[in-house]
Amino acid sequence: MTKKRLSPKRTASFNQIGKVANVESDISSMIGTIVLWLLWPSFNCALAENGSYQLRAIINTFLSLCASCGMCFATSKFLDEHSRFQMVHVQNATLAGGVAVGMSADLASPLGALCIGTAAGFLSTACFKYMTPFLDSRCGIPDTCGVGSLHGAPSLLALGANMVITGTTNYHMRWGNDLQPWYQLAGCAVTVGIAVTSGLATGVIMALMGSPKRPYFDDELWEVPSDFKKH
Repeated sequence: MTKKRLSPKRTASFNQIGKVANVESDISSMIGTIVLWLLWPSFNCALAENGSYQLRAIINTFLSLCASCGMCFATSKFLDEHSRFQMVHVQNATLAGGVAVGMSADLASPLGALCIGTAAGFLSTACFKYMTPFLDSRCGIPDTCGVGSLHGAPSLLALGANMVITGTTNYHMRWGNDLQPWYQLAGCAVTVGIAVTSGLATGVIMALMGSPKRPYFDDELWEVPSDFKKH
């Protein structure tokens, strides 16, 4: 039943040889998604203070992940013209809740974590549906791993949520001042600056090294099995 409901359809720009998924890649990706889903709470609680804050981070992360899962499936079905689920959404946007609640996992309430996860599931799925093909076809930026939709957009949502949470009166006493939301914004600006600078530098270096003759295929750079399908 799952095989019948999960659609392998991709947008037009992704219907190119080498960029479209197959059964093997979908199964491998789903295994990775399940492992990440189970381990994400440990990511978010690693830097939290010991004790109740770490426990809150774990619980909030699981709640946010559950909310993003439900919203991912609902949004994927709603946005598909044939009302079918798309594997690329299930493999990625189900994790968006863990990304979005990461900054405030040890601070948010359970209800807040559910709201953050729900918003992240919708935002990530919508970005996979519209933003990723747009960047590929109009801007020449093929986001083959969905970094912008899974990590970029939900991280901006995380920033907004964290600024609201840390700006409430209840948390002023913890840090001794009311500037914490602006510290969060400054930290995000520094992170974006480092990412843009390092990304541009990496792009220049890769451009100087030259591009593969057949993008999205491994046989040019790796020794591949004898049953590797060449197109």
